[in-house]
Amino acid sequence: MPDIWREIDDDDEQDVWQALWEDATGPLVADFQSEYMPFESAQARIIGRFGVVRVARVEYGQQRVTFWVTRKSGDDSILWQKARNEWSDLETIHEDEWYESRHHCQIYLPREAGGVSEWR
Repeated sequence: MPDIWREIDDDDEQDVWQALWEDATGPLVADFQSEYMPFESAQARIIGRFGVVRVARVEYGQQRVTFWVTRKSGDDSILWQKARNEWSDLETIHEDEWYESRHHCQIYLPREAGGVSEWR
């Protein structure tokens, strides 16, 4: 049976998983953080019979936390891989935002000179 992950997007359910995460005493299965992206992380742990991945990132100047949950905690390597995939996504988003901020003039000014406005 394949692992089926579900992103928690309901605020009330998000609060429940946050409380369960904070109360959990088990060790982290995965913990991806870096000095390069100090406010972003992807962590995984088993909570009860559930595998849970907690992803934190700064979005629009505020910290956003998302939980991914699978019904079967399964093998630690499955949790580690899911956290690694989420961390990889964070790295890609960070690199894309950095590139866009560094090359904003090269990306948008030529388009605006051609009559395309990004601000409408």
